[in-house]
Amino acid sequence: MGVLHLLFITLSLTAISAHNITQILSPFPEYSQFNTYLTQTKLSDEINSRDTITVLVLNNEAISVLATEQSPLSVVKKVLSLHVLLDYFDAKKLHQISAGTALSTTLYQTSGDAQAN
Repeated sequence: MGVLHLLFITLSLTAISAHNITQILSPFPEYSQFNTYLTQTKLSDEINSRDTITVLVLNNEAISVLATEQSPLSVVKKVLSLHVLLDYFDAKKLHQISAGTALSTTLYQTSGDAQAN
């Protein structure tokens, strides 16, 4: 059970369907802190308003650093928004990534705070 465990939640939805990231995460207690931060920072609203998105969810152990360091909510929001990809990544697309890296736009880049890539 390492710090690098991530839950990939990929939402590809049509205009008539809706999703709620906090409800999707609620059955998974190991992601409760990430889920709480999504609500506190209001990122859940931004995620829910998107049609195609991939959320790289950190488990409680990995995200505990933010709580330990008593990071301001504004910093938590920036960190979490870096884990929200504005693209659809399913298993097939993940396996097609060459050289182990891919460039993708994150929710952070839409904030106006991001510098370049």
